[in-house]
Amino acid sequence: LVLPREPAISRPGGICQVMSDRLRQVLLLGLVVLAGCVSQHQPTPSASPLRLPTRVPPTPTPTPTPVSALPYYEAGRACQEAGETECALRSFALAIEAQPDFVEAYIARGGVYLAQAQPKEALADADAALAVDPSNAPAHALRGEALRVLGRSYQALKAFDRAVALDPALAEPLFRSQWLAAIGAGDNDRLIKLSREYGEAHPDDSVRHYYRGWAFIAWGNPRVAVEILIKGIEEVPDPPGLLWFALGYAYSAHGMWQEAVTCFETAICLARSGDTSLDLHSDHPVADSRNDVWSARAI
Repeated sequence: LVLPREPAISRPGGICQVMSDRLRQVLLLGLVVLAGCVSQHQPTPSASPLRLPTRVPPTPTPTPTPVSALPYYEAGRACQEAGETECALRSFALAIEAQPDFVEAYIARGGVYLAQAQPKEALADADAALAVDPSNAPAHALRGEALRVLGRSYQALKAFDRAVALDPALAEPLFRSQWLAAIGAGDNDRLIKLSREYGEAHPDDSVRHYYRGWAFIAWGNPRVAVEILIKGIEEVPDPPGLLWFALGYAYSAHGMWQEAVTCFETAICLARSGDTSLDLHSDHPVADSRNDVWSARAI
């Protein structure tokens, strides 16, 4: 195997200096050790951290509604797009008061609740929308995301499945949510399936190596994950921090703590330099990576 190059990182103020020799020595040591051993460790995926999603599945064009409700709904959407949360909530509430079966108003208000760290209220609005229209795909998607944020991963996956079955176009915008819910549920079969889907849909995206590598980590085969992730790091001049993070996790799953710490620290440096790729794995990427560094150093 060819050793990964040092990631090209913009390091303002010299904060994120990753020594090329150190990285190569550490990764070389890790590969030498891996070549002669087979892990007996069976890691379990980390629980999905909770954070409010920044995106809400798009709502369909409103069905014909009484004039008294529609203006409130439209005003709420305008406030929502302008980032005026209280105005949006107030307008959607007025629309629902004027027409209690206004499905799109429940979905839109639920999205605002999610953005305001109120997943229970979002779930209540999703359920209210589904009580009116059980076949509304965005309502199922909203319900799934609220459940995921609440840590109810198994139920979230069922809601996402229902949403995609009703509207296949939601598969792409819901991919991250499904992935995080699968990690939270420890659904390794789902992780394998999703990693394959991503690779087929994005054959030139280096992030595909993260999805495939993490699936092997979840299945208890970190050695294969290391090979996949190093290949991904070698493929591009500026590998994303997500690949370094996953490589660190693969090393730690193999008990190779020094190599893991180096990779985690590299991922943190990249994140602090503006790399947002870790958001695909976690709602709290830097905090989670820092915790992994502390755990690896404590061993």
